[in-house]
Amino acid sequence: MAAGHMPSPIAIADPYGLQRALRGSPFTNPTTGNIMAFDPMEQRRIMGHFATGVTIVTTHYKGELHGMTANAVTSLSLEPPLVLVSVDCQANMNTCLKASECFAVNILTEDQEDLSTRFAKRGPKDFSDIDHRTAITGSPVFNKALAYVDCKVVHILPGGDHDLFIGEIIAGDTAEGRPLMFYNGKYGRIEDSPQQATEPPFA
Repeated sequence: MAAGHMPSPIAIADPYGLQRALRGSPFTNPTTGNIMAFDPMEQRRIMGHFATGVTIVTTHYKGELHGMTANAVTSLSLEPPLVLVSVDCQANMNTCLKASECFAVNILTEDQEDLSTRFAKRGPKDFSDIDHRTAITGSPVFNKALAYVDCKVVHILPGGDHDLFIGEIIAGDTAEGRPLMFYNGKYGRIEDSPQQATEPPFA
């Protein structure tokens, strides 16, 4: 390494040898020897049955605010506190996140379906009528969101036609309300108040 040269803290890394798997290596049927490829539309139909919340991921780039609707968001680790956001390689947001090295995840309430629809569309996004504030990273946070986390990007991994942005949480908070849900290609709402679990039902 040349003197004085430091590696980028968010260089695309492959610490566990995942790149080959994440590129979608073909699977060969052990019986027939034929290469099997799963239909992307069938994948979308099946995975659409996994109910999720809805978020808007935001950042800032070249003096402008940017955002996109996303439900491919997950809590990745507690120690250190990490979240993962999957972003299409062709999306403008992909370029913005790589340049800004930060993002906020705004978890939407059931009353914010219109915001989800707005930020799901391509093109520049208008923040002028949205009640928001600036997070520590400079990313916009919606004041009426159900919850948010503010993150700095620490790793970027390739994931087929998406990049996986791993962010370390540096701030966050929650508010009162009910979450906006997404299931089978449609928005939904929780009709009954969920019961408080004494222990997380997952690892």
